[in-house]
Amino acid sequence: MHWMQPIAEKRAAEILFGLGFDKKMQAKKSRDFSGGWRMRIALARGLFMKSAILLLDEPKNHLDLEACVWLEEMLKKFDREIRPPRGIIIALSNLAGDVRIYDRYSRR
Repeated sequence: MHWMQPIAEKRAAEILFGLGFDKKMQAKKSRDFSGGWRMRIALARGLFMKSAILLLDEPKNHLDLEACVWLEEMLKKFDREIRPPRGIIIALSNLAGDVRIYDRYSRR
């Protein structure tokens, strides 16, 4: 086992939990989930990668309230996790409130 594997698994589990996946769900295969849950998996994958640019197209569409709140908190920390800090968040949404929220994070 690579020494980073436990760290990566812990981080992945935290992201998935934040998006509403309990331990039992985290053990399932992606193909066993509905389309909405697969969208959460795709979002988790994007958050896990720690990319310099994060493009989100209506990220709250398949999320419940708890997952929405968790995502907002995660995005507040987005550019601080990248060294050197340079994170850019681009969010597209039909809801004006969503645009304001993410625009606030991107203009820090």
